[in-house]
Amino acid sequence: MFTIRRVVLQDFIYGALTTVLLLCGSSAHARMTKGCSGINYLGADSSNPFTADYVTTSTTPSSSGIPKTSVQRENVARDSQGRIRFEKHRVSQPPDDRKTVTLETPDGKPFTVTREEYGTLIEIFDCASGTFIRIQPGMRIATVKEDTRPAPAPRSKHAYSAPYIPGPGVKIPPNVTIEQLGTREIQGIPARGVKTTTFGTEKDGEWNGKPISESELWVSDDLAAQMLSIRKDLKTGSEGRSELMAIKRGEPDPALFEIPKDFAVNPARMPMARDLRVVRPRP
Repeated sequence: MFTIRRVVLQDFIYGALTTVLLLCGSSAHARMTKGCSGINYLGADSSNPFTADYVTTSTTPSSSGIPKTSVQRENVARDSQGRIRFEKHRVSQPPDDRKTVTLETPDGKPFTVTREEYGTLIEIFDCASGTFIRIQPGMRIATVKEDTRPAPAPRSKHAYSAPYIPGPGVKIPPNVTIEQLGTREIQGIPARGVKTTTFGTEKDGEWNGKPISESELWVSDDLAAQMLSIRKDLKTGSEGRSELMAIKRGEPDPALFEIPKDFAVNPARMPMARDLRVVRPRP
């Protein structure tokens, strides 16, 4: 299930202080809300259209002593209407090395897609209208959901980084420390940084009083985006890093936000894949 995150300061303090950077890797919910301020790591800022790559690198220890590393990359875009688009690859893959996959429409008509198409997922979010579109190129289908409720009253605007940078007087859990890191340029764009350290409590046994996790977040008011997040689980030794890269300012191709003409919209039944079992030779 996909979840939409509306960033507020209270959520940051009580829920996201220890895992704030996980927002960067979460997906958003199909039930959009009109007037939302942004999705995942991007704000719905219509004055800042751009395209970029969002790259997440995760490293975990292994019994062999050689850390396991995985890299996930998604293409992102935001247009001058404030619509946000995520394109993810390798979401699903055939169980073998085949180059194409044959599917069948509900009425029995076969069609073939490439391995790349089969594993691609596109999600488009329009906070202004509360519209969510999910496009599955491998299925040749699109799902559209709209929030039909009245639009909420306009909210006072604040800097995109405000919910992430706690101000004076904000209550912080006793086992958490927050350090403001000032401003630096990332990908040539100024960003404000904050570092959060969480210390173990009695329930953490031998880690009681010791740092158990660290997270570092750099947020740009100029781009209305989370530029860089670094998270460390000191107990397990795992690390994660997510960063906006290859940023190109300017209007994205309008076609990126359109549903292909030959795709079925909100189909009653899904296409079925034909024989995705791995055929193993007999001994």
